[in-house]
Parts: sequence; structure tokens; C-alpha cells
Amino acid sequence: MDSKNITLILIITISFFSLPAYSQQQQTQQIQNVSLQQNLNNISKPSFNINWSELNLTAEQSVKINQLDEEWKRIQQVIRPRLVRDQQQLKNIMKNPDTDEDRIRKLQNDIMLRQKQLRYEATENFLSKRRVLTPEQREVLHKKIIP
Repeated sequence: MDSKNITLILIITISFFSLPAYSQQQQTQQIQNVSLQQNLNNISKPSFNINWSELNLTAEQSVKINQLDEEWKRIQQVIRPRLVRDQQQLKNIMKNPDTDEDRIRKLQNDIMLRQKQLRYEATENFLSKRRVLTPEQREVLHKKIIP
């Protein structure tokens, strides 16, 4: 066998054995993308789902709770897109072996600050809703609705 044939066989063999690794890498990337999206979706969701109707709200309380829900949606509409953008950008720059470490750290810090801001705003929103309730409704909220 001449050297051209040996080289060709070697290239085909390497390519053949590299395909499963490449496929595994694609699967891992897809899993990471799904995981990132799930984490992102959970950032702004409370760890419990409150059914406010179980508290027998007055019409005035219902209006105020709905206003606070709308306020929460507006806050999320500002912060979430930035968070998604930063997370995507971090994912992309992490693929580049030449990316400056300070840039990575800054972007990671920005992500953590946005996550912290969302959690803070979610807590403040919940506390605002809780202030709308009577003491009896708060008791029901904390005993029956929030496990």
C-alpha cells in the first residue's frame, strides 16, 4: 500500500471514530441549552403557586393584587430579556478559548446581579400583596396556601 492510501484510510478511520464524540458533544450542548432555559424560567417564579381566590378577597383587594401582578410582569419584561441576552452571550464567549477572563467574570457578575434583582423584586411584590390582606387572610395564606 502506498502512503496516499494509508493516509486516506487513516483519515476515514479517525473521522468514523470522531462522529460519536461529535454527536455526544451536540447532545450535551442541547441538554445544556434546555437546562439553561429551564433555570431561566424558574428564576422569576416563586417556589409556590398562590391561589389568591382561596383567601376570599374583597373586590378592592382583588384589584390591588391584579395591579401588583401587572407591575411584576412589567418588571420581568425589563429584566428577563437582559438576563437571557447575558446568559446567551456568556455561553458564546465561553466557547472561545481566547476570551478575556475579566470579560467572562464581568458578564457572570452581571448575570448574578440580574438574578438577584429578579428575586428581590419577586419578594417585594409578594410582600406588597401580603400587606393588602387582613390578618385573618394572612394566617390562611401562611398556614394553608404556602406549604
